[in-house]
Amino acid sequence: MDSTQIVHFECPSYDFAAEIFADALVPVIKPCILQITGGLQYVLSDRSISLLTDCRDCGDDVDLCELPSCGTQVSRQSMKLWRTEYHANCTSIFRQLQQYAMLDPTKKWLILTSPHVQYLATLYKNVLADSGFAVELALTPPTTFELYGVCVVLGAVAFLSQLPPAGIRVVVQLEQKSSGWMTNSYLHMLQDSYAVIEYNLDNMHFFTRQKITRTLHSKTWWIPPGGSLALGTHDDLPEKQWDIVFYGDLRSKRRQRMLNSLKHLRTKVISETFGEDAYYHIRRAKYVLNLHFYGSPQLEIFRIMEALSLGIPVISEDAVDSNLYPHLNKVVYFFKLNSIRSMKKVINFALKNQPSRQIIQSVVAESQNDFKLSVHRLLYCLGWITPSKYNIFFRESGAQLLGSVVLSLPEAAHRRISFQRHKVQSLKKVGIDARVFDAIKLNGISGFPHWYSTAMSYSTIANLALAKGQKKLTIMEDDVLLKRDHAVRSATITRYLDASQGEWDVFVGLVADVHKDVVVFDAFNFEGVKFLIVDRFVSMVFNVYGERCLQYMADWRPLTGDPLIDTIDRYLESKVLRAVVAVPFLVGHDPKQDSTLWGIQNKKYDHQIAKSERILLQKYHQFVRRNKHRSRASPTYSLEIDA
Repeated sequence: MDSTQIVHFECPSYDFAAEIFADALVPVIKPCILQITGGLQYVLSDRSISLLTDCRDCGDDVDLCELPSCGTQVSRQSMKLWRTEYHANCTSIFRQLQQYAMLDPTKKWLILTSPHVQYLATLYKNVLADSGFAVELALTPPTTFELYGVCVVLGAVAFLSQLPPAGIRVVVQLEQKSSGWMTNSYLHMLQDSYAVIEYNLDNMHFFTRQKITRTLHSKTWWIPPGGSLALGTHDDLPEKQWDIVFYGDLRSKRRQRMLNSLKHLRTKVISETFGEDAYYHIRRAKYVLNLHFYGSPQLEIFRIMEALSLGIPVISEDAVDSNLYPHLNKVVYFFKLNSIRSMKKVINFALKNQPSRQIIQSVVAESQNDFKLSVHRLLYCLGWITPSKYNIFFRESGAQLLGSVVLSLPEAAHRRISFQRHKVQSLKKVGIDARVFDAIKLNGISGFPHWYSTAMSYSTIANLALAKGQKKLTIMEDDVLLKRDHAVRSATITRYLDASQGEWDVFVGLVADVHKDVVVFDAFNFEGVKFLIVDRFVSMVFNVYGERCLQYMADWRPLTGDPLIDTIDRYLESKVLRAVVAVPFLVGHDPKQDSTLWGIQNKKYDHQIAKSERILLQKYHQFVRRNKHRSRASPTYSLEIDA
């Protein structure tokens, strides 16, 4: 039976099923089903999942979510095969899929929010509504949650006794890790929820170190704090009545002490006032002052983004995580933690150097766009929009892939934090202005392995690049290590690639594993850099992809479910490609980081990478010696053959 005929999806409410799940289910089911049945139908309805087949012998319908039991003469060998090798795998997948049937995103959504983050709740509502969902926003819990397919909760600590059922609950986690609300009871509530949205990378890293929430990462997604241009739509801001406005909880003595030192300024203090009542005063201030409630704080990023959305710049006490928000440096003046002297000095400077409204709006617009993309990523990862819709949203957002992309999984918080704090500047120093693309994370609720999500990420990037008409794209992973001579060698490599367009499919910056049957097409020296052209490669740490290779990645589909075959690098290895490699390798692999694919430390790859480099260098010299009398020339460039 042809594999295209074996599975039929009937999915009235979940358009994503046919697009995402078919390729994953067929390899697991097909080998067994071909032996014991005459056909297969997989049905995913609003509230149930069944795998139906007609028995080859009697024609009766059999639900293979249970063991076959129609009583006909199915061979014992086939039954044993089903029970031992396939039933367990299929059942695991079906149990994961059944979680999708608990929620119905096609029904009305409820966003339940506390007043102090109503602007953020409205931002979620607008993005979801633009994505085609029916959304209702409420400040108080309804009498029943039965009318809603999904319930999103912001400020859950205000509703702990009236939360929606865990099976339909998505919590937007807003508490700081040092907050008094971060209790075992609160952490258990997060753990029990269907999904959790986290805004702070440091919090995500914190959760992985707590026994209660050690597995929370499988159902947690990162969405960065976003601004709202809609809040700043007033044509003209009113006349300034205040130098400084502070709004927040005044029960903190440190806040009181710092505010009391500013009596020489026109200062307005607002507490327990939200929405338009607070906005009236904020719009009449030159600056919003942000002071921490806790002594060892994280940045009160939502207060800052709300003020910027209103068109008002911010003066803020510094925080341990402020360097995770480099875009704020244009519109936020930071002063030293716990220093009244530093605060006064920075305020005096800021009052004489106010950022323009246009700069503030550009920062808000960028953050709003990133927020929208992250919400669409979440919807895609949860299966609530299709891959094609996600690609459309990305293209319509106006986001550019530029010439270089850094693939990074924000939920691997330790790696992401390390990249932002230590590697962004390193890339800029060598002239790499790369867009960070948040990797797809289908694993967890969906039950897909990490490598599947990684391959989907590369496929998505390739589709977006081709749709933009790009014929070449550099994709690196966030654990890449640039060597000291990167700028010089990279410039040489770029000159070679540009001069020989059409003669290569991919440049590989590092090869993790050299295939025993690798074929060397050519080996030569170009401007002092040793190159090989080979027929296959394994590694995605830092590669430059040509148009043909981008098309292969865009067309990626899992064929067997076997990670030795279907991972994105093994998939590309199976294609007939002309891969260019420089030896020594252009880049390294950060040994301090963990692999998001396999969950092991990168340093375990060091020996294999070093071995691969030695093998390729040996093959380079062998090829050159065998062909030392060969003349090689090109109309667009000349090659100096190494002796």
